[in-house]
Amino acid sequence: MPVDLRVVRVLKTASREQTRWPVLDGIRGAAIVAVVAYHGFKIAGGWTSAKIRGEGVDWWWWPVSGGRLGVDLFFVLSGFLLWFSWQGLRKRHASLPRAVGAYARGRAVRILPPYYVMLAVYVPLLARELFTSGEGIWHLGLFATIQQFNEPSLPNLFNTPLWTLTVEVQFYFFLPLFAFLIPRLRPLLPLAATIALSSWWIDHRGVYPASFLLGRSDQFVAGMAVASIVARHQAGEYSLVARGLQKKATVWILAAGAAVLYLHHARTLGLPQDHVLDDWVHPGLGVTLAGIVGHLVLTDRPGRVHRFFEQPGARLVGHLSYGVYLWHFPLYIHALDWTGGAGGSGSAAAAGLLLATALTAAVSSLSYAWVERPFLERKARAAVSGSLPSSGPS
Repeated sequence: MPVDLRVVRVLKTASREQTRWPVLDGIRGAAIVAVVAYHGFKIAGGWTSAKIRGEGVDWWWWPVSGGRLGVDLFFVLSGFLLWFSWQGLRKRHASLPRAVGAYARGRAVRILPPYYVMLAVYVPLLARELFTSGEGIWHLGLFATIQQFNEPSLPNLFNTPLWTLTVEVQFYFFLPLFAFLIPRLRPLLPLAATIALSSWWIDHRGVYPASFLLGRSDQFVAGMAVASIVARHQAGEYSLVARGLQKKATVWILAAGAAVLYLHHARTLGLPQDHVLDDWVHPGLGVTLAGIVGHLVLTDRPGRVHRFFEQPGARLVGHLSYGVYLWHFPLYIHALDWTGGAGGSGSAAAAGLLLATALTAAVSSLSYAWVERPFLERKARAAVSGSLPSSGPS
């Protein structure tokens, strides 16, 4: 089958296929759009931290400058969806080691193939120095094992967003532990413990980034905690929290809280952290976003929000989100450099952004059709046979 026809067929199938919660596909799409918009805004505007620190960001840019918080939503969704994947595995496998093995294989099948293709293209083109010294080989090993963020400046070498994959993969190791604790201690206690850990880390991290796993574990656990509440509700158990999450008043309160944190974080882009809300942006968003996700999957009367995010286009962007995340940042940097749009004139920036967006859409579509989709289909077939979990595209 010609390349273009295969890509069209695969994308059309992905946009229409039924998943457990179609609305979450669209929500994931919104998260990647927010992240890419933020990166495009920052690169096109020539926004370095030093430049922003002087005057902050004009208020009309706040919706875009807060787009970096799309990463928070990815972490929450990951915790939520992987809870159900893990619980399904525990039901299929009598022994814990077999469940852990199937879980590890499922994560590897989902994460590694497109990631290694990206490395195979970008490292020779953009980071050839990794091949020329012992230190470079060590760094290449960190990239190969997705541990690049253990040296915090290393992702900046050629693809800055790769820091999040280190945090994500490290959380995978602890997910079975949290999945064991949450039902036994009730969801709110492990969540409170990880929020306290995150708060402690912010004040005691020294020279290390706030976004190391210790600073973000509460967002994954928030997703898992809400997932456990949803699972109990679906099993017929009475849950006061689940009943509360179903109410419109609750979700409006959660949305208002998330909006305040979002706009505050957008307003303070690059500025020194000296506000009481600064330390609570990520923990607060973890809780509020997890609650909103819980409402979306628990509500008995889907409304306009569901209809919007369940549209085929929104869901397709969600399916492509991993490929978009892997490929977009270097494409935006080099497209804007080529057009002279990085910190340059409005027309050059617009041309660079359009070019980068088109290239990102094309490359991520090819990645999905020729790399991700075949492995996802293999994963689904294995899940039917009982050897791997079926957790969708998360």
